Amino acid sequence: MSEHLTKLVSIGTVAIIGAPAQQNVASLIGTDPSPLLRELFALLAEKNGFFSFESALLVRPLYNERQPSGILQWNNPKLWKKDYKIDLTNCTFFAEDIFGIQFCIKDNTVQSFDPEMGQFKEVGTTLELWASWIFDKHQLRTGWPLAHQWQAKHGSLPPGMRLLPKVPFVCGGQFALENFYSLNDAEGMRFRASIANQLMNVPDGSKVVLKIAKHQ
Repeated sequence: MSEHLTKLVSIGTVAIIGAPAQQNVASLIGTDPSPLLRELFALLAEKNGFFSFESALLVRPLYNERQPSGILQWNNPKLWKKDYKIDLTNCTFFAEDIFGIQFCIKDNTVQSFDPEMGQFKEVGTTLELWASWIFDKHQLRTGWPLAHQWQAKHGSLPPGMRLLPKVPFVCGGQFALENFYSLNDAEGMRFRASIANQLMNVPDGSKVVLKIAKHQ
């Protein structure tokens, strides 16, 4: 592996689960895998899922029926993808920050996915560039400082849990400790899908009234 991916693996926790089974590898990369999927498999072969930056960044294992869900389970359309009105079929979500902002392989690039807005942003064309991007501003791009503060007060965040703002970011919610609570990752994605769907096709600067379900 290249420099920044090696560094990311080295600072991460022990592997979440053992080496990927061959049948699960075939399910992920298929018979004609893209270079990015090959790179992802090489990363998981080195360490099959891990947390870093005090659980702020999660790189999912390939297959895991327990928490945190494996990549194959996490990308099952029935889990949370179907709740979004936008098409997420060709996205392979493999990692996320403390707030559940997703990282995925899409259109032969690594992209971030804002679950509240339902918007993608290209990060790089390789996983090495993605890892370099993470390290360049790791506090901002993983949410590490807030993850540290929250866990110092409330205890370690269990696997499968992420931090969600009580007042969503899109509604002006602040990056302040008192604005966050823990929620199951898939439930959090379904909750944000309801927000993203309401904002779809709304012009910038428009006034909207969002229907926000309470999840506390």
